[in-house]
Amino acid sequence: MAENLWNSFKLSSDRSVLFIIRPNPKHKVIQIILQLTSFMLYLTEFVIVLINVVQQKEGLVMSVINAMFLIMIFGMCIITIELIIKKDNIIELISWCTEPTWKKFHKSMLPEAGNKFLRIRNLSAAIILFNIKLYDVLSLLTTFIVGIAMQIIPSLRYNLALPWHLPIENYKTWPAFFTTLLIQTAGTVALSQVISFFVSFIVMFYLHVKEYVEIILCEYEKLNEKLRNKRSTECVDVNESLKILVIMIENYIRILTKFSTLMSNILMCLEIISIATIFCNAFILLIVKKTEHYFIAWGIMTFNLNALGIAYINEKFKDMSTKISNALYELPWDELSPEQRRFIQFSMKCIDVDITLNSGNIHEFSLERFGDITTKAYSNTLILKRILEKV
Repeated sequence: MAENLWNSFKLSSDRSVLFIIRPNPKHKVIQIILQLTSFMLYLTEFVIVLINVVQQKEGLVMSVINAMFLIMIFGMCIITIELIIKKDNIIELISWCTEPTWKKFHKSMLPEAGNKFLRIRNLSAAIILFNIKLYDVLSLLTTFIVGIAMQIIPSLRYNLALPWHLPIENYKTWPAFFTTLLIQTAGTVALSQVISFFVSFIVMFYLHVKEYVEIILCEYEKLNEKLRNKRSTECVDVNESLKILVIMIENYIRILTKFSTLMSNILMCLEIISIATIFCNAFILLIVKKTEHYFIAWGIMTFNLNALGIAYINEKFKDMSTKISNALYELPWDELSPEQRRFIQFSMKCIDVDITLNSGNIHEFSLERFGDITTKAYSNTLILKRILEKV
């Protein structure tokens, strides 16, 4: 059972970061080749878009869109490097989520905890498999459909990542067109694999921590009832339960701190990408106002659902810590022995530590911050609009 979730990760494509972080001495050469290939694809995609930005002849709109893609590709490359550098931390967090239930809980908690985590593993595995396959299929279909449509439909002839114009009537340019389209597709799929792993990992970790905290709260409710009922026969069991709960809270704080440290630089890149995509979206909707550009405007905004989801998860983590803190304060202190009070006070000190997801150790990655990014991007776009109207 403990290996189910990790085995689900293994089913993902070997192009993904998962292949790189999964140690396998037999595949050392293959790993190095795939890793270099992935980075060459990112570099190629980056250079193609850069050339298109420099040689842009279709006006301000396409320059802004291509600049946004440039920032997005650069940011995703940094995220990929961070995931590879911190692979040991990722494996440790995944191991924490997949280790056998009896290593974390008291024997009295096992029946309920076992059922909860069996469900959460199955749900996580389903989400991960669906997410990975969805990103694979959509990235392939979208790249080819949009790439071919650019040559057939005049209103869609954007050449987003193509440094040259390839008219459909000139058959000599088709080999170059398909070569570039294949590079673009490979780069898109590689980047989508990074996103799929990134999103799946966060969803799996959040669901597991959520159930973990629910079990802690449930046990504190039972402990509260025992203490208020003053059952002397259960004194030993109360002491044992307190020790286990203190260890669980300490483990919760430790694992959340490690997750926050892992996500710091990644969230900074994600925030920069969000600023670029929101500004591009606002630029198209408020300044350009052309119907043929709207599908790009709303398409790039879907990327920000990842950032919005992480900001929401950060709020939920804070809510979990608050609930544990409230459960500690609601215990009947008059019924506790000095030793039991020391256990509770230690737990309070642990849970009072403010642990949040932050962007580059600069500021918290919260819903308020996401709202500020959106507000500033749109307000700056309106300022730019007024400037352009006066010119």
